[in-house]
Amino acid sequence: MRSLCVKTMAVVVSLLLAIIGIVVIGCGKSVPKKAAAQSTYEQPQTGRSVPEQPERALPPINAANPNRVVIANGEWDPYFSENLQHYGVVSRIVTEAFAIEGIEVEYVFRPWKRGMEEAKNGKWNGTMGWGKKPDRLEVFNYCDEPIMETISTLFHRKDYPLNWDTLSDLKGLDISGTAGYFYGDAIEAAEKNGEVDISRGPADKLNFKKLSEGRTTVVINDLDVGYALMRTELSPEQASQITHHPTEVGSFPCYLLLAKDNAENKRLLELFNKGLKKLQQSGKVKQYWQESRRGDYVIKCR
Repeated sequence: MRSLCVKTMAVVVSLLLAIIGIVVIGCGKSVPKKAAAQSTYEQPQTGRSVPEQPERALPPINAANPNRVVIANGEWDPYFSENLQHYGVVSRIVTEAFAIEGIEVEYVFRPWKRGMEEAKNGKWNGTMGWGKKPDRLEVFNYCDEPIMETISTLFHRKDYPLNWDTLSDLKGLDISGTAGYFYGDAIEAAEKNGEVDISRGPADKLNFKKLSEGRTTVVINDLDVGYALMRTELSPEQASQITHHPTEVGSFPCYLLLAKDNAENKRLLELFNKGLKKLQQSGKVKQYWQESRRGDYVIKCR
């Protein structure tokens, strides 16, 4: 009898451990993202994400399917992310612009610089989310119209009346930024000349936490990135205390880049340009930006 009880208890414990394991996998980060997108999240992704597994490498670009394009992507919430619905708003725009012209998109997520280098070396058709620079123009063809435009702005607490029209109005203001980030030609020049002082820290999220706690007066950041960070890094109460000034500090356009060395890329880029125009004319691009800014692309566990 005692032996039967022990066996019964062992079975019960095993079942409990199995259930706990399933729960952990359902909302944890250890599950492969491809499987999680199929079974855990509320909506399927558009486009396909190719996991970084060299032993399961993709076939040569365009060899098996001339109507497939493989693009190096990266993490830049809310524009691009493996952890967002549709891989972020700009990824969705690129995916659907190609889809209109019958092209399937696959994304490989890499650190940005590595993705750029791999695209240069012909491992992928291209990359996206980059501005124009002479060295890039030698290697890549750019799409006709930007796929996005970053807008740098000043965030402040609602109880602080920020008023400014020109950069000279910002002299002496306590501004927090992030090391290595570019906020626009004018303010970068003003910072270099000592006309504006930007205290640059290691991470965006730390700046917003400082702002919420009243330890800095203003945070300079991209408009959409700033609100995405507040959704994820601050409590709703903290985020509700912060707003942004409507005057833009600076902006720059970002593009889809396809490598010149790949003969198929010229055709693919022409198709993308056509598809993007059709998507814009349909009103879908505006719709997707509205959805992203509402937080609709944030993935939630069931």
